[in-house]
Amino acid sequence: MKKLILILSIFFAWHLGQSQNIYHLDKKKAPALQFENMINPPEESITNTLTTSYDTKRILKTNEFKAFPKPKKATFKSITISASDFAERLKREVLWETEPIKFGGQQKLPDFLFKDNSLRNIKYLDKAHGFISNTVTSICEDSLGVIWLATSNEGICRLIGSEMYVLDMNSGLSSNSINDLFIDSKGRMWISSSSGLMYIYDNILYQANDEALSNAFINSVYEDGEGNIWIATNGNGAFKYNGEFLKVFDKNSGLPGSLVNAIAEDKTGNIWFALNTDGLCVYDGKSFTTYVLSDSDEYNSVKSLYQSDEGLWIGHFQSPLIKYVNGEFYTYKLFTGREPTVYSFAENDFGLWLAAYCRGLININNGKYKLYSTTDGLVGKSAYSVFIDSKNNIWTGDLFSGLSRFDENLFYANSATEGIPLRNAAEITSDSDGNIWYLPNGQHLTKEDATHYTVFDNSKYLPLFALHHAFDGEFMPNGDIFLSTYSMGVLKITDSKFEYTKFDSGNFVMESSSFKPNEIWFSTMQSGLKKYDYNSYYDITTFNGLSGNAISCIKHDKKGNLWVGVGGMGVDIINENAIAHLDVESGLLSNNISFFYPEEDRMWIASDAGINIIEDDSMFTLTKVNGLKSNQIRSIIRDLKGNYWIASSDGVSKLKFMNNKAVHIKNYGIEHGLNVTDFNSSVYLMDDGRIRWGTNHSIITADPDNENEHDFKIKLNLESFVFNDTTFYNVNFYSDVLLVKPDSSVIINYFATNWGNEKNLSYVYSLLKEEEKDTLWTDNANSAQLVLKDLPTGEYELLLRAKSDGKISNTKSVKIVFKPHWWESTVFIVLVVIFFVIVGPLIFLFYSYSSRKKRLKLERIVNEKTNELLEENKIKDALVQEIHHRVKNNLQSITSLVEMQIFSTQDEVEKRALADIQLRISAMAIVHEMLYNSNDIGKVSAKKYLEELVNSINEMSNTNKLPIEFKINVEDFNIGMSNCISFGLLTSEVISNSIKYAFKGVKNPSIELNFQLNKSEIIYTIIDNGIGFNPDLVNEEESLGLRLIDIFAKQLNSQLEYVFDNGTMVKLIIPIKNLN
Repeated sequence: MKKLILILSIFFAWHLGQSQNIYHLDKKKAPALQFENMINPPEESITNTLTTSYDTKRILKTNEFKAFPKPKKATFKSITISASDFAERLKREVLWETEPIKFGGQQKLPDFLFKDNSLRNIKYLDKAHGFISNTVTSICEDSLGVIWLATSNEGICRLIGSEMYVLDMNSGLSSNSINDLFIDSKGRMWISSSSGLMYIYDNILYQANDEALSNAFINSVYEDGEGNIWIATNGNGAFKYNGEFLKVFDKNSGLPGSLVNAIAEDKTGNIWFALNTDGLCVYDGKSFTTYVLSDSDEYNSVKSLYQSDEGLWIGHFQSPLIKYVNGEFYTYKLFTGREPTVYSFAENDFGLWLAAYCRGLININNGKYKLYSTTDGLVGKSAYSVFIDSKNNIWTGDLFSGLSRFDENLFYANSATEGIPLRNAAEITSDSDGNIWYLPNGQHLTKEDATHYTVFDNSKYLPLFALHHAFDGEFMPNGDIFLSTYSMGVLKITDSKFEYTKFDSGNFVMESSSFKPNEIWFSTMQSGLKKYDYNSYYDITTFNGLSGNAISCIKHDKKGNLWVGVGGMGVDIINENAIAHLDVESGLLSNNISFFYPEEDRMWIASDAGINIIEDDSMFTLTKVNGLKSNQIRSIIRDLKGNYWIASSDGVSKLKFMNNKAVHIKNYGIEHGLNVTDFNSSVYLMDDGRIRWGTNHSIITADPDNENEHDFKIKLNLESFVFNDTTFYNVNFYSDVLLVKPDSSVIINYFATNWGNEKNLSYVYSLLKEEEKDTLWTDNANSAQLVLKDLPTGEYELLLRAKSDGKISNTKSVKIVFKPHWWESTVFIVLVVIFFVIVGPLIFLFYSYSSRKKRLKLERIVNEKTNELLEENKIKDALVQEIHHRVKNNLQSITSLVEMQIFSTQDEVEKRALADIQLRISAMAIVHEMLYNSNDIGKVSAKKYLEELVNSINEMSNTNKLPIEFKINVEDFNIGMSNCISFGLLTSEVISNSIKYAFKGVKNPSIELNFQLNKSEIIYTIIDNGIGFNPDLVNEEESLGLRLIDIFAKQLNSQLEYVFDNGTMVKLIIPIKNLN
């Protein structure tokens, strides 16, 4: 069940990935066009005319595809001899020495580059830019998509993804000079070298241990329809190897010579030998027929053979191409002068490809042929080998300059010297006769007909203002031609004259549009619109109701409405003399409009923020989020197959509508051969289906017939595993579980092949543990290596994928088990369980007995120590109480002495001072007395203390026996000893002062003590109903009491306040922590 869920999740994820180029358009209701009459009717323009002559130059067109020459039947002298005239020469069984492949070194594959003058999607590598050699003699691709390149001096280069590996003599090859690579039907890659024959299979290198093959100069290898391997050598003839034995074909066996370059089998099973100086020989199993192609040994040389559906192609040294069909030879002369030598052939859907030495790459297709050379982007002209990979890319090895790769041949640039005689075009359009007109942006007006280019030049007649810039044109049904020129107004072209119409303002005319046969509209850079009715020109500006005078583009829709892009203001739509307006508030993506593309049922509005499509009552938006290459749109056109090609600032997007307003989008950029992407608004669909764009640097053409329509899959392969200190190669189809030691890591090396788009490759992975079902993909960027470490013990399944351009590769699965440590193993856990089951109870009983014994001993010790401490505390408490008792007695003794002094002195001031001292000592004595009698050593009851203290103060200070009423409103709480003394002394000073000074003339004197407890503080107030006092007028005796009150308040860290209102209130705010 787990496997089924995993397979289904992978399938649906893959299916979703394959649909990544499908996008859904955002849809909303289209805005209603509300037309309003123009504010003012158009006024006639003020114009003047200027007429000049012009010269024309006719240039014969050179078709890039030339007609393939008609075959010319050729007759060559032939000699036939019977094979029975020669003894059959069989060699012994071939023995092979084997060793694992040891690559000489891994290097980063350099980026394939475009040449500066490249016209085609051709990229190259060479030694100057990081490749291993400039001499590439042979190219092949294995079943994994790996490209193998043979060189004449550096061995073999293996290209995988973004890496390249070198296989040379240091890796075990018998030579670094490799002539040919060939992969047979069994997957063996045969290596033809200057020092023997080798092959590679399953990462094992096999070298022939045979005197005829080990030291021979091997030119090439070929496999016939029966699986026999044919070996062409340089001096030893040819060999046929059936998997066990060799059969020799040389001068002693019937061949005319022993220098064999190549071997091929035709459709009838005959074997053909290309000989270096002895022409061409065919063996039908019974006889040898030799054809002499030239009387000169040098030109009697055949370099290559290729059997196609049309016949057997023969590469003849510096001679016309030869094809053998149904027993006849035909020659094809492609060039004047000496013909190139064809050293290699390849074929795909786009025809036959020839590596033509000293010329380049030749393509023959549909009765035409074309030469691709260095001007198209090839690295050199010495093409020696050609190969077509599984993605339809064409690889060409050069004998002196490196490697070229011709990717998708969709886009190509114009050569102003060999093609259209114009570097860049501001507009491309056509007239009613089918002629194509290229409007200049810096050069000359050019017309293309079936056979010639015609260049129009009036520089001689109007030197300062010659026609070098024309941005748009109207080709009227009556044959009139009107061009929008830069600074010279509107130009009308006749058979012999240029007629300029200039305006008092608005001569920078940018675009034009016509719907009626007798009416043309022109846009200007800053002066609004001009309308021409074949009688007069009229101005339409903001004065008439336009949103602005800076016009970016204009175009009529299929109903005759004129759509006007107004710079930064949106769109104005003109219908006769009425104007409607659209902008971002109406739903447009931007107010900066660059292009209109009208269709019968749609209007495309392009801007710098994407595209709005209005269709019936709906409006759709199309942006980079929906898959476009860029939001800055330059032009739109529909091809003959219904695809829309959208040029933007970053490239081209091809769009095709699907059901439910979904679109399929494929993007093209510089990597696809778009050497420049600075498109302007010019685009043209040619009759043959090609699309042509104008840019600021070149003219770009797309040929949809050359587009690679095959849905090529990305191939993901496993390269190696590294775990348990061992590296495992040849693991692409590895199905065993990787058993990894504890605390070890796993390194997984992999690669994907997507030649032509290899720079866009990236990788993702998902690591599932045991029963996990959700596949969460993690991005690994462009790294082709994954390291797994520090993972918990358990079983895992690793899933790997590659991605590129919206496509997803096959999924590779690797099963991994991170083995547990010895203490995590099942055996160890079972032993532990058994141990605890048997020995555990005994251990538990012993532990319980031992613990109980220890616990009883500890309890005994704790009890003894507790009793000792209790006795000690009792003694300490008794001592403390005794101290308090003695201090209280001593203070009382002092009080008695002070009282005796009071009675003995006659000075009233001294008596009062001694009485105050006696009162203060009494306040402290009361504290010690209460501590002596308290059960809580160090603390006293606040309520009891105040009651005792008030009575004592009243007895000592109220000498006049005033009927003072004391009110004590105090919640009981304990006060610490040190703070209690300060508290008591403060209270004593306040009450004694009140008794002494507050009640003169007061009938019912009273003193009230109040406590208000909060969470963090106590508000303590002492209030009398006396006469009050002014602190500023107190005498020295009274001021001492106030100072003492202030001192005691500070000792309590309290806030002290006096309130004089019908008496005196002393208020203290005391932090509760200072009393407790």
